Amino acid sequence: MKKNKILFVLQRFYPSVGGTQNYSFLYAKELTKLGYDVDIVTTDSLDNLDVRGFSSGRRFTFKSKNNKLLKKETIGGINIFRFSPIFQFFTVMINPSMFFFLLLNIQKYYIVHTYCYMYAEPDMVSVISLIFRNIKIVHSPQDIDVPFEGFLKKLKETFYDKSFGRLTLKRSSKIIVLTNELKKRVKKMNIESGKIEILPIGIDFNNYKTTNNNKSIDILFVGRLTEYKGAQYIIKTLEMLKNDGIFPNTLIIGKDYGYKNILEKNIEDYELQNISINTNVRDKDLINFYRSSKFFIFPSSGEGFGGVVLEAISGGCYPILLKEKGLKDLLGNIGGYSIDKDKDISKQIYMFLKENHTKDFSNEVTVLQNIVKKDYNWTNIAKKLVQIYEKIQ
Repeated sequence: MKKNKILFVLQRFYPSVGGTQNYSFLYAKELTKLGYDVDIVTTDSLDNLDVRGFSSGRRFTFKSKNNKLLKKETIGGINIFRFSPIFQFFTVMINPSMFFFLLLNIQKYYIVHTYCYMYAEPDMVSVISLIFRNIKIVHSPQDIDVPFEGFLKKLKETFYDKSFGRLTLKRSSKIIVLTNELKKRVKKMNIESGKIEILPIGIDFNNYKTTNNNKSIDILFVGRLTEYKGAQYIIKTLEMLKNDGIFPNTLIIGKDYGYKNILEKNIEDYELQNISINTNVRDKDLINFYRSSKFFIFPSSGEGFGGVVLEAISGGCYPILLKEKGLKDLLGNIGGYSIDKDKDISKQIYMFLKENHTKDFSNEVTVLQNIVKKDYNWTNIAKKLVQIYEKIQ
C-alpha cells in the first residue's frame, strides 16, 4: 500500500454534472498536483433517468441508456473506473461488478474517500470494511439533509438511518461535512464530535471573475428543476412584480428532474414574459450567464453547501438566499440578502426587488468576491483535506 494512493468512491463523476461530481473532480485534480495518485470508482450513469428502475425524476425507467463512457480512462493523471448498475431504486443503484472490484482492490489504497448519504456506493465500502478492518475510510455525507418527502422520507428515517447509514458513519475514520449545520446533523446520529471535520468546497475564482458591467439578465437561478430548489418562488415573485409594472429579465437554468412542466404551467398561468428556462447549458456558457446577471436568487431548502452560490458571486451576482441549511452558513460567512423560511418566501423576494431592482450592487458584490477569493480557494482547501487524511492513524 502506497501512502500517496487515494481512492474516491461515488455514484457519479465527470462528465456527469452536479455538485458532488464537480467538487470531487476538483479535489482529485488538486490532490494530483500535490503528488497523490487518485483513482475514481464510479458508475457510467450521467443522471437519474439513464438506469433501469425507479427514480425521483421519472416513475419508472424501463431500459438503461448506454452513455458510451469508457469503462476505464485517465484524465489529467486521474484514473477513472466506471461500472454499470443493473437496477436503481431511487438513490440506490445495484452494482455487483463495482462491489467485486472494490472487494478485490480496496486494500491497495491508503485512504478510501466515499461521497453521499443514502447511496449504495459508500455503503459497499462500509460493508467491505467489516472484512478488511484496516481500511481507512473518509466519508463526505454532504447530502445527509436533503429533504426527502413521503415514502423516501419514511424509508430514510425508519430504515436507512438505523442500518446502512449508521454503519457507514460508524465505520468511517473521519467524516467531512461542508458546514456547521451539517455537523450538528451528523452529531445527532450519535457520532462523536472529534470524528467530524468541517471543510467547505472551493472555487477557482479566476475562471469566473469579470469586469462586465453590462447586466442584461436581472434575475438568474441555477439548480436542478425540482421542488425543494425553489424556482417556483421566483415565478410567483415575478407575478407580484408584474402587478407593479416591473418586468425583470429572468433566466432559470437547470436539469429537469420532473418539475419543468409545473414551472412552465405557472409561467403560463401568470402570463409572464421576459422569463425563460434552459435545461442544457455548457459550463463556459454558464459562466457567461453569471457575468451577465445582476441578482442570483436561490431559495433552496435542501443545500448541503451551495457551491453554485460561490460561482454566482465570483461571476458578479448579488445573492438572495434562503436562510436554511448550507445557505445559512454562506450567508453568515460571506453575506447576501437573507430570506426567512418561516415567512412568505416569494413576498420577501418581491419586497427586496421592488425596493432595489434599479440599485447598483457592484460595490457590495466586490466585497463578497474578496471573501470568496480568500476563504474558498481550492488549493488551500485541498491542503486542508490532506491534513485531515494525515490525522488518521
